[in-house]
Amino acid sequence: MAVVLGTLAFIMSLGALWLTSEALRRSDGMGEALVRPHLREVKSRLADNRATLHSIDVRLEKLEHQVKILMSVRRAPAELGEQTQAIRDAVEDVRRFDPSSVYHA
Repeated sequence: MAVVLGTLAFIMSLGALWLTSEALRRSDGMGEALVRPHLREVKSRLADNRATLHSIDVRLEKLEHQVKILMSVRRAPAELGEQTQAIRDAVEDVRRFDPSSVYHA
């Protein structure tokens, strides 16, 4: 008698496990169906944000390049003035140099 009751209890427990697994599978399917539209919206917003960040990054690189150019252009007149003065000094030195035709040995 105990063997029959044990077997019956074992079969009932397997049935309970099967029913709970079916209930979980159905609830997971419903949960995914409810979440999917939201996930699609989140994914599309992420894609938009990535595209926006990429365009901002490209614009930032262009601006950095322009700033470098402007900084070099701003430095150029000061450097040009120094270089011009050095050339003028060299030309003046050449003009002042008056070699004599007499060489001393």
